[in-house]
Amino acid sequence: MPLLDFVAIAEQLPESWKSTCLGQVGSARIKVLRMDGQAYEEETHDYNEGKRSMNPTFKALS
Repeated sequence: MPLLDFVAIAEQLPESWKSTCLGQVGSARIKVLRMDGQAYEEETHDYNEGKRSMNPTFKALS
């Protein structure tokens, strides 16, 4: 598997909050996204996913 520059990939995404799939491990899709200050729309999928945000100020809310 090639090494990926996650920051460069995230910066090239055309929209914030729209992820792109980089690969798959079993049935889980591995995605990267770029965030901004806007609210995030809730979403559901028929598969597991792992997302990596390249924004260092992300704070998860519970």
